[in-house]
Amino acid sequence: MVVLSFNKLPSGLLEKRDIVMTRRKTNTKVRNVIASTKSENKGKGNTMNWVTLLIAIFGAFGGLASVKMIVDHFTPCKIEGKIISRYYCIKNDRTGFLMLFKISIFYKNKPFNLRNIKCELEDIKGNEYSAYAKNLRYVDFPRKKTQEIIKEKEGREQAQYVNHRLLVSGDEFLNNYSFFPKNQNITGYLYFEFLSTDTTGDISSNVKSTTFIFEPFEGKHRKFIVQEADFKEGDLFDDDSIWEPVETK
Repeated sequence: MVVLSFNKLPSGLLEKRDIVMTRRKTNTKVRNVIASTKSENKGKGNTMNWVTLLIAIFGAFGGLASVKMIVDHFTPCKIEGKIISRYYCIKNDRTGFLMLFKISIFYKNKPFNLRNIKCELEDIKGNEYSAYAKNLRYVDFPRKKTQEIIKEKEGREQAQYVNHRLLVSGDEFLNNYSFFPKNQNITGYLYFEFLSTDTTGDISSNVKSTTFIFEPFEGKHRKFIVQEADFKEGDLFDDDSIWEPVETK
């Protein structure tokens, strides 16, 4: 009788054994995650943490690439932003006021398909105003002429205002965008015409909060809120280079 002795298994048998062992380890990992998930959710109904479960299963079979795909899918889109510049004037027919913003925004985690941009203002009296962004079309803003001062009869000094027109192209208005890439800073302008029966004061000096709402073609709206109390002196940038004086006839 001949007795065969092997120090190691043949390569074909070795591959099959490794496959069986890998499957057993994977099944054990999945069962452990399911048990852990059920334990964490005990007393909370039959709801399970499916995201954690999917990460475990795909991670076991597909590695880091699959885990990253699941994490990216379930991570919500978040928008962050701030106001760089703000300009204000009352409409000629006194039916409201105009505001021009330059803002910087950042879409975190996911890109965003844009349909409309809305602005909501709340003043210190609790009044609320809202308007959708539109393109600025030959609208003049009164701006100070710092080198000319008018002496009034009472002896007070008053700055002279001259109409100025914006020197900014249409592709710098954010409402003309339809796509914002993820994790990339975007800077541009937004122009709004607000209706108001009270145009006796400067609303820009009485703003309590400003909310920018970004509406997609489908899905959830995204917004960021700027509280006026968060501004410090010198935060807003008054850019003279974007304005051109309009000669009056």
